[in-house]
Amino acid sequence: MEEYTQGEINLKDLVDFLLKYKFIISTITFFGAILSVLYALTLSNYYQSSALLKPTESQSSSSTLSQFGGLASLTGIRIPSGASSETQLIIETLRSRDFLGRIILNYDVLADLLATDYFDHTKGEIIHDIKQYNKEKKLWIRDVNYPFKPKPSVLEAYETYMETFRVEHNEITDYITIYVEHKSPVFAKNFLEIIITELNKSLKEKAYAEADMALNYLREEIVNEKINSLKEALIQLTESQLNTKMVTNIKDDYAVTIIDKPYIPEKKSKPQRSIICIIGTILSFLISMLTAYFIDRRRQTEG
Repeated sequence: MEEYTQGEINLKDLVDFLLKYKFIISTITFFGAILSVLYALTLSNYYQSSALLKPTESQSSSSTLSQFGGLASLTGIRIPSGASSETQLIIETLRSRDFLGRIILNYDVLADLLATDYFDHTKGEIIHDIKQYNKEKKLWIRDVNYPFKPKPSVLEAYETYMETFRVEHNEITDYITIYVEHKSPVFAKNFLEIIITELNKSLKEKAYAEADMALNYLREEIVNEKINSLKEALIQLTESQLNTKMVTNIKDDYAVTIIDKPYIPEKKSKPQRSIICIIGTILSFLISMLTAYFIDRRRQTEG
């Protein structure tokens, strides 16, 4: 009963406190809420496109070749070691700086990636930051200090790339989902298509070059090898590398097959303006309460 009475007294004190400093509390909360709304309105909309990919099963792996794995490793020939390693190669390639450098070299995406101000939905085009990039002259004009240059390097672009791009791997199905988030829904979709295209090209070219080098080596070894069992093993390794070269020539989707293709998103992915406003209002109320508390304590001390 005594605790209950004490609780009533505390609640009454709280109500009295709120009434006593209602002007300070309401004013700070009101202006805080207004500022949070204004801040939320200044944030640009971002749009996210995604694609579901299935790693292409290696055409050159077989149980027969696995028994010659030791011999292949000695000759420097790469034999696929399973789906997980191939998938990891795909993911790490997507996250590499060299891969981004390849995209920047082959496609005109640097300005859209780094200098987008906002997306004009009426015109359906990206409006660039005029302090960084002159679209008409296709010239970088940003003011930077050494060692940076007006035109951003791959290293600079890589930081933005990793914020724009995201990859997820489902270990159960071995499927890969990649996302691109950008102020322009059109660029998000187009850039995602570029990433997938260049991923297949990059790994296909690498596999072709490795197979070609391996074939040159194996042909010389077959001619010089005197032991029939080893010659037979080398012949089977040669067949594997020929199969790899054939696959790289006929398959555009060498590394990944698209299950769900990229799309132009219709709804923004962020910011969540309502949540920002709610959080801003709550924080403003807490700040107003602290302000009123310290004012009250100071008055009690002085009194």
